[in-house]
Amino acid sequence: TLGLTTSAMSIGGTISGYLGQAIAQDLGYRQAFTILGFMALFPALLYLFIMPETLKSDRPDNPISPMKSIDERDEPEII
Repeated sequence: TLGLTTSAMSIGGTISGYLGQAIAQDLGYRQAFTILGFMALFPALLYLFIMPETLKSDRPDNPISPMKSIDERDEPEII
């Protein structure tokens, strides 16, 4: 999944410049921005709803436990 996501972002970043330039020359910058924005909306929504959550819960009653900072860890002090 990580390789597919990274490839899609790299290819999308490369192609969008060329496609945006071609659309802007033919239709104008406003239309190019609108068209590329809608083209980017589909994969963003797909990623939001399809990608699995990777943060696992320690307890079933608390789905997301807050992270502890370095000062809050229960480590003995080294003297």
